[in-house]
Amino acid sequence: MGEAVDLVRAVEASGKIYMYAENCAYMNFAQEMAYLYQKGEIGEFRYGEGEYVHPVSRDTKISLAPTFEHWRNWIPATYYCTHAMGPIMYVTGLRPVKVSGFVMPWDAESPSSRESYARNDLGSVLMVQMENGAYTKLLLGGLQKHLLWYRIYGHKGEMENSRMDYQQLLVHKEPWNKQPGEPADLI
Repeated sequence: MGEAVDLVRAVEASGKIYMYAENCAYMNFAQEMAYLYQKGEIGEFRYGEGEYVHPVSRDTKISLAPTFEHWRNWIPATYYCTHAMGPIMYVTGLRPVKVSGFVMPWDAESPSSRESYARNDLGSVLMVQMENGAYTKLLLGGLQKHLLWYRIYGHKGEMENSRMDYQQLLVHKEPWNKQPGEPADLI
């Protein structure tokens, strides 16, 4: 905890922004989402979803965490939420104020867990209240099928990156929220 306090003090003294293990907010689709959000395309943030699901093989787990005592083998799934939450915060400019979470416990049936040193949670679901009262649901962990997916609902529309092509952005507006001649869906 002392190191955490020292880190906070150093960041505050620098006047800079500290970024810890977050690169998803700088992917093309997230940059475009932020641009459209700032232009007011979908209105004010009401609800969002972020999914960072990253299964890895037994060999990869062992290479990243080669001993039983390694922190990666014990870290709760709720702790590693930056890739799921980062783009939501980046796009909307909002910060979380309350969090409630649930974990899916270690999976003894999964060969990549059973045959490695990992004993941490399989994954987690977090419900996050943002500073404007909106909510965000996060799914993260080592479930099956890699996912890097985000959805942002505003009061005038919705946007999300495609689950099939992460760099493809989809924007939807209901007929009463679009301009005459404007399509309901944009890709």
